[in-house]
Amino acid sequence: MSNRRWEIALHEAGHVVAAEAVGRRLVGAVLLNDRSGRAWVGGEPCTVADAAVVAAGAAAERLADDHNPPDVSPAVGPMPEADDERGRELARSVIREPVATDAEPDEMVLARWACMNRPYHPGLWELRANLAHDRAADLVEANCDRVLEVARVLYATGVFISRKELNHDNDIE
Repeated sequence: MSNRRWEIALHEAGHVVAAEAVGRRLVGAVLLNDRSGRAWVGGEPCTVADAAVVAAGAAAERLADDHNPPDVSPAVGPMPEADDERGRELARSVIREPVATDAEPDEMVLARWACMNRPYHPGLWELRANLAHDRAADLVEANCDRVLEVARVLYATGVFISRKELNHDNDIE
C-alpha cells in the first residue's frame, strides 16, 4: 500500500498515544481508507493537554521520515477489521455516521481552542496554538515506541481500540 496509509496510521496513533499519556478517555481509531482516518478521544479540548492531543496527529506524522511502514499486507475493503466485537462495532458505527467521515480538520479544532474564551488577541491565540504544538511534539517524542506500535496495528488492521478503555466501566462521557 501507499506511504500515505502509513502517514495516516501514524497521525491517528499520535492522537491515541497522546490521549493515553494525558489521561484522556480514548474510544479508538480507525483508518477509513488509505487517505483518511479518525480517532476519538471524547469531547472538545479544554486544557493545553487536551489541545496537545489534537495537535499530536501532525507531530506523529513526522515519524514517517525515519520509520518505514510494517512489512505486512494491510487490510483493505469498505470496513476495517478488528480482533474483537467492540472494535468491529466501533468501525461499523463510525463508518455509518456521516459526521465521522466528514470530521472537522484538527487545525480547525485547535484554532477554536486557541481562541476559546479569549478577547480578540491574535498574538495570544498564536501563543496558545504553539504551546499545544510544542506539547504534542514532546508527547510524541516521549512515547515514540508506543506511537509506532499503535500505528503498526492501524496500518495492518485498520482499527485500534485502547485496551485500557475497554477495561473501564465508569468512563465519563
